[in-house]
Amino acid sequence: MQSALLEAMGERQITVGSVTYPLPELFMVMATQNPIEQEGTYPLPEAQLDRFLMHVFVDYPDAEGERAILALNRAEAKRSATDAELFKPQKVLTQGELLAARQDVLGLHLSEPLEEYIVQMCSPLGRPIATEMIWRGFSNTAPVPEPPSHSIDALAPTPGWPAGIT
Repeated sequence: MQSALLEAMGERQITVGSVTYPLPELFMVMATQNPIEQEGTYPLPEAQLDRFLMHVFVDYPDAEGERAILALNRAEAKRSATDAELFKPQKVLTQGELLAARQDVLGLHLSEPLEEYIVQMCSPLGRPIATEMIWRGFSNTAPVPEPPSHSIDALAPTPGWPAGIT
């Protein structure tokens, strides 16, 4: 299972037996990791974890958060099927419109000072870890993952895109 997900993420294709299928241009891999219940599973090595663009840690809620969840569950249970009509999407994009929007975002200007800020912010993340791995004897060479700056660069312009803010 892990190798299939990693193939999809890294190579934009999946292989079943000896047949390889290209994935469509629009696809996304979402995965969850529950470190408490890993019985029967294999944790991903560091070299594979770097293929994920984002890692969101969801901690157990505090008492106030738990009360909010209870209230939300009660409110959802009270809703009728007709209430679901209120939550229909306002507009649905076609695949072509979504691909065009992607090209628009990729064409946004990222200023040099912002690029420098991204590189400076991410520099401490990779280099010291690689150096320590070599120093402690865990590895003979530094790992060469995709730099975190690439991920931030990919996400940076999107919040301002619809309003034309760059």
